[in-house]
Amino acid sequence: MINKITPFLIFDGDAEHALDYYQQIFGGIKSVFTRFGDSEDYNEEEAIKKKIDHAKLETYYFDLFLSDTKDSNSFLKGNHVALTLDFDSEESIDQIYTALSKDAVIHSQLHKTAWNAKYAQLTDQFGVNWNLNYQYE
Repeated sequence: MINKITPFLIFDGDAEHALDYYQQIFGGIKSVFTRFGDSEDYNEEEAIKKKIDHAKLETYYFDLFLSDTKDSNSFLKGNHVALTLDFDSEESIDQIYTALSKDAVIHSQLHKTAWNAKYAQLTDQFGVNWNLNYQYE
């Protein structure tokens, strides 16, 4: 079912600086680091190209996911934290996505990503931000 829950922090262009900052405080390694411009199908503004699409800091006790938002107008301190559920099967992510999607705002449909995962983003009916992730092997 669900392997673990991971905080996902969203920034308005400061994700790389925050990643370095949290690494200095908590230690750990940067195990994932991609920019929006790294994607083959990238067709956004040049200014967005260098922003962080997805980063992961793995510490001894916990992991953190970090990303920059593409749309600065949608960024508001307070809405920049999401909970990421890591799943152990495709069937599990499909089941939970279907359940959480009821009366939710879907930000990203369940899809295959550039980091070889099945992934979705949504805000549930109670205003909680969720990222769902199943990592293909």
